[in-house]
Amino acid sequence: MGAFPEDKLQARRLRYQGNMMEYCIREGLTNHYYAVWIWQKGIIFLGRFMTPRSTTGESPFLLTYGYEAMVPVEVGFRSLRMDLFVEKDAEVNQRLHFDLLDEARMNSQLKLAAYQQRIARYFNKKVKSEPYKVGDLVLRKVMQNTKIAQHGVLGANWEGPYKVKAILCKGTYRLEDLDGKLIPRAWNAEH
Repeated sequence: MGAFPEDKLQARRLRYQGNMMEYCIREGLTNHYYAVWIWQKGIIFLGRFMTPRSTTGESPFLLTYGYEAMVPVEVGFRSLRMDLFVEKDAEVNQRLHFDLLDEARMNSQLKLAAYQQRIARYFNKKVKSEPYKVGDLVLRKVMQNTKIAQHGVLGANWEGPYKVKAILCKGTYRLEDLDGKLIPRAWNAEH
């Protein structure tokens, strides 16, 4: 296997192995096949937990345990981080970092929400809404207050069809059913 999976089966196998390793680490299993495999060949996968994510700006390891971990390669080969390590300063910094951990988690949640908004804005830019005309047939989404409780989860998500009777303003319409009976409240096309 190369650096990147060459086909879908290989990618699925790698995903499965990564999930099994996460499970072994989470459950503390040491005699499981994949747990042994982690220590023999799976050191690379530890980088997955220690690499900052673009969505949050923090590594999952930091957000879970409250401090940055070192990749085993950094321990074996001298790095700048190892050379500059002072134990007394590290303890003080660790206590300070634990005090700021909640703030780091909140900041990562804010960054994640901003990222999700950017993605939604990007995809919503491509949506072109076309206004309905008088006489068009439309379906209305069933809202929580109009849902029939006896139908449960398998109830209809849409009701109608309805005919557009009048346009009140952009996106707001007056509807009637196919028999000509007027619906009492105006309908907003976004809902």
